[in-house]
Amino acid sequence: SVKNIPSDENYVLYALHFEPEATIMNRTRFNSQIYNIEILSQAIPPGWLIYVKEHPDQLNIRFLIKNKFIDDNLSSYRSDLYYKKILSLPNVKLLNHRISSSKIMDSYIPTSSGDNCGLKAIATINGTISIEAIHRKIPVMLFDALSMPYADVVDVPCINSYNDVIKY
Repeated sequence: SVKNIPSDENYVLYALHFEPEATIMNRTRFNSQIYNIEILSQAIPPGWLIYVKEHPDQLNIRFLIKNKFIDDNLSSYRSDLYYKKILSLPNVKLLNHRISSSKIMDSYIPTSSGDNCGLKAIATINGTISIEAIHRKIPVMLFDALSMPYADVVDVPCINSYNDVIKY
């Protein structure tokens, strides 16, 4: 995984969800996060990257099992094949899970012309990172936002297709 993001890159941060999780298993049509990343990979402008960041608790799953927060029949991590599939996509990199999402969002520099390098948007299905980004006025791309109350937020595009990503 990448340990830092060069300041001269344009990128979208895709925040992975903890899996299994009810909000992506039952409430959305876009429950395949790899599919969502594939759509972004095909749709972002040339020269841009997608940095995929693991959910903070996904790698703490053994702690969660030990303390009975979740079912102990779950496997400990996503498979290597899951990450290899993500890394096989053009213009996609895995971001080290120890990098703070807040620190990444703090680096966002809004400009009226949009010509600054750096973070361009947060992409995810739903969750805390999207609320934090909205609060910081960082563009958010939500896959199937209709599954959450975000559908009513004017500044948050609801991604329901490849064409929605292109339009955004």
